[in-house]
Amino acid sequence: MRVFEESQKFTQTWLMIVLIIGLIAPILTITNQWSEKTDKNLISNLDLLLPLVIFILVVSFILIIKLKTRIDKDGIKYQFYPIQLKYKTITWAEIEKAYVRKYNPISEYGGWGFKGGFFFVKRGIAYNISGNIGIQLELKSGKKLLIGTQLKEKAEQAINYNNKEND
Repeated sequence: MRVFEESQKFTQTWLMIVLIIGLIAPILTITNQWSEKTDKNLISNLDLLLPLVIFILVVSFILIIKLKTRIDKDGIKYQFYPIQLKYKTITWAEIEKAYVRKYNPISEYGGWGFKGGFFFVKRGIAYNISGNIGIQLELKSGKKLLIGTQLKEKAEQAINYNNKEND
């Protein structure tokens, strides 16, 4: 396999349940408080609706996040949309090692999403949506990057094929 492409979104059942429960609670609170108000002026209504609007925006943001990965002759490309509007490319010349591995998202990176930072400096940065399989990149610069994947075998095939082509 010469080219590997994958696109992932947050579609886990547990996440959808949490988001729905998280949406129901403020709606019930707002409707209850609003129905009890005797002075229904515009400012009071905005005070009640603002948290709901913010929550809906956050949920919408989570639902549009997409992790796209492409492995080809040029290197490994990834995009964590909408945080990254364009693919980021890591060329084969920049890569010391590339392999697929199992990892623990919570203990190694602090969960799913765009992860890294102060507590995980040694491990590098991770972009993941779900699961515990990732494409581990160790760069010649010493940096590390993990890109989550749900297609372990296909990712391995693409890495092995393109590594051989670029040796």
